Amino acid sequence: MADFSNIQTPSSLTTHFTAVLSPLFRTEALYRHSNSTSPSIRRIGQVALNVYCPAEQTAEYEHLLCQEMARKRYDYDTRQPVKSLWFLGQPLQQLSPAALTELCFRFGNHFPHSDELNTVRGIAVTPSELNRDSLALFSGLKFNCVEMYIDASVASSNRSLDKVKASLLMLADYGRIKLNCKIRFSDHSAADYMTRLLSLLESAQCQQIEMSCTPANRPVSLSEIQLYRQQLLTANKYFADRGWLTCGNNCFYAPGHENHALHQQRKLRLTPWGFQSSQVQTWLGLGVGAMSGSSGVYERNTTVALDYQQAIAEEKPLAITRYQLKTADAADDDTVLTDTLQDMLCYHRISEGAGPLGALLAPVLAQGWLTAEDDALQLTDIGVIHLSAICHFLLSLPNTDIYNRCNP
Repeated sequence: MADFSNIQTPSSLTTHFTAVLSPLFRTEALYRHSNSTSPSIRRIGQVALNVYCPAEQTAEYEHLLCQEMARKRYDYDTRQPVKSLWFLGQPLQQLSPAALTELCFRFGNHFPHSDELNTVRGIAVTPSELNRDSLALFSGLKFNCVEMYIDASVASSNRSLDKVKASLLMLADYGRIKLNCKIRFSDHSAADYMTRLLSLLESAQCQQIEMSCTPANRPVSLSEIQLYRQQLLTANKYFADRGWLTCGNNCFYAPGHENHALHQQRKLRLTPWGFQSSQVQTWLGLGVGAMSGSSGVYERNTTVALDYQQAIAEEKPLAITRYQLKTADAADDDTVLTDTLQDMLCYHRISEGAGPLGALLAPVLAQGWLTAEDDALQLTDIGVIHLSAICHFLLSLPNTDIYNRCNP
């Protein structure tokens, strides 16, 4: 998930939401009151529910989540079909099996689920948490996806993959449960270890892989930057050779993943939750530091567990931070720039790139990162690796007026 705690995050080499799109949002600290007077949101689109679970233990956390859900009853239409329900963060450290069962039961009764939508019921785990007991629990609660976090930030050439292999072998016994992975790498991640890891995950029928370099939020040496980019280039080539879809420069989707069809239909968007269907109109986040969103406006709950606990339990206003995209109502409208960045991130091209826009991007073309194709601009293989830098180049323009003049 994207971290909005520092909206001015320094340039990142990977294309996560905070790094490449957050500068287009203005922020505002607010309080959310328990009894909203605004009318219910009535939407045709789908809803996604994300339950955030911090590592810090919070007493009766499952009951607080249910109370927050009740407070957000004006934020959605209960008739909206549910596209996904995810337990994110560290749910197995925060929630007991009984608490997880209760939440699944409550949310399952509250929201309609549709088999036609291939509704995802997912949960985040570490390799050590993926065992016979947890898998039996997930199967009983009808989870159909797990997201496994793999820390490869310190990995020598001879580092063993036995722990990951053991988890994957157990998961193979539950064929209905698909696998997503998030991998952290660094300049201490040996290239041959990373290749072995990616090969292992592919052979285990992993559906989705996201790679992030660490540390992401501090200046690094030129040699580190070159090494990171080489690792990303190797991963991009590895998956391209196997027919996987790449979005951004670090998110890969196996053949058969629904994002392939969404890519063809041009229905993908980069969100704080990754590359998702544009048909999902409402994102509901519950818990400490939870992110919600609708129509380009995001809200993040307080990240202080005690403040969250007191506000929910005592029915006090909940501190939130609101992130709102600048639109045509604002003097510094960034709508066109946002659409162009989304084009590059999701499709690796700018659909209408000739003329003034091509001239604006002349320095990028000169680097060999973009190439002109008919009336469009297409990212080259090396351009994909430098995609974050291209986004920052566009964001560094003195103002958006010059950009919008290129797109009348």
